[in-house]
Amino acid sequence: KQPLRSKQMPVSQRERSSKGDKIADGYSYIAESLWPLAVPVGELIVDPVNARVHPDRNRQAIRASLRAYGQCKPVVARRETRVVIAGNGVLEAARELGWTHLAVAWVDLDAVAAVGYGLADNRVAELATWDYVVLGKLDRLLKDAEVETIGWTKKELGEIESAAGEAMLRSFEKSKPPAGESV
Repeated sequence: KQPLRSKQMPVSQRERSSKGDKIADGYSYIAESLWPLAVPVGELIVDPVNARVHPDRNRQAIRASLRAYGQCKPVVARRETRVVIAGNGVLEAARELGWTHLAVAWVDLDAVAAVGYGLADNRVAELATWDYVVLGKLDRLLKDAEVETIGWTKKELGEIESAAGEAMLRSFEKSKPPAGESV
């Protein structure tokens, strides 16, 4: 299976860009619009008090996503300390992949605000829910294109298909007129 890549993203770290040699090497995995934000990963510090842990399965999924799609959004770090407050898993995975640079959005938050933002960034995504019908359709689209659905086990994808089918059935049942009424 071939990874999907943005048409804007160079396919090789050795490929030269219209932006010049200073951007070409080491930036091929970063979306072109983020190149001006790229800094060496060695300059970034994983948050030592990050409450969000990244077990192996999570880092595997992040690495798979980065390999397939590159870096499409910046990590967020405090300018003063260079500590990453959003995107620590991405930083860890990028280092594991041997990446030399990451795009960073620098912020001037104090220590307390940085903790608050980091917690909020991690928590708000957890509060969202899945539309299983749409998720099932998107998974089918990827399967038909022979693209791996990253971050899901086969068992979870099977459960999604079941949940999508049940949701569609409930929707159909709600749309039927009550017994005895004509259509």
